[in-house]
Amino acid sequence: MDTPRGVVAVLREALCLVSRSKKHMLPCLLLALIPSSLLLLGGHVSVYLRVLGFIARLRSLGGVHPNTPQFYDLLVRLKSDAGAASHADVALVVASYLGHLASTAAIVHAASAACAGRHLPVRDMLSRLAASWWGPLATSLYATLLSVGYAALSASLIAVPLLDMAAGDGGGPSLSRLLVVAAAAFATAARLLYVYLAMVWAVGVVVSVVEDGCRGLEALHMAEEVVRGRRAQGFLIALVLAMGDAAVGFGGSVFARAAHLVLKMFAPMVYTVFYHECKRGHGDGAVHELPPHTKVDHDHGASVEGVV
Repeated sequence: MDTPRGVVAVLREALCLVSRSKKHMLPCLLLALIPSSLLLLGGHVSVYLRVLGFIARLRSLGGVHPNTPQFYDLLVRLKSDAGAASHADVALVVASYLGHLASTAAIVHAASAACAGRHLPVRDMLSRLAASWWGPLATSLYATLLSVGYAALSASLIAVPLLDMAAGDGGGPSLSRLLVVAAAAFATAARLLYVYLAMVWAVGVVVSVVEDGCRGLEALHMAEEVVRGRRAQGFLIALVLAMGDAAVGFGGSVFARAAHLVLKMFAPMVYTVFYHECKRGHGDGAVHELPPHTKVDHDHGASVEGVV
């Protein structure tokens, strides 16, 4: 398959999954939307209440003489509020991580069933999530650790030469400009490599959801094997999603936040379609193109190929 054309086909197929299989995809997507929506609302309410409480204590602090016990009590309460806020932030980050993972697993289950032309009721999906929650969690934790390690290694490889250059100040301005250009080129290459690695890790999460008993490093290794031969296509898909995420991430409006949330839900569908396409390519030894229009007959239980 021509790589750019294959990227468009995968993205179009992911968009068509909802319209073709809306009887079970829409309830599953709405269910997957609940954790993210509740966490988003809870985060805004928590920040709003903490800011109001902090402002109220500061106003009270301004009306009390510094040498009085009430002033000391207000300072202690401000310190206590700061500690409680940090604990709340940690809890919110953990809850957001788990909520996003649960939403991703639900979307992958629904999209995988739609790719195979099967109907997946919400009750069945919930039972699958309860039975296989450890696999996506373990894989996602490994992917997160690898991501943090890669970011730290890349930053150190870029920052150390620049700091040495700033400390030594040798070689003149021409060498300084050369090192800055080299650091910028290395940072760009590191970012592009991270886009590819993030694609493999995302497919690994899909593998841990779809394949029974496959999780952790085993799922990530299987994802690398699955995308072999279609690395360029997977990289371009990940690059398109990253550009879309960056485009909607600059805005702070409600529309931008909603678009960011929709994109976060769309990405697992894309990687699920890409995973099934890669599996079919490995299964029959040939690479097929996605059909322009594929319909799923739910009433007669017909199973057709959503991706090839």
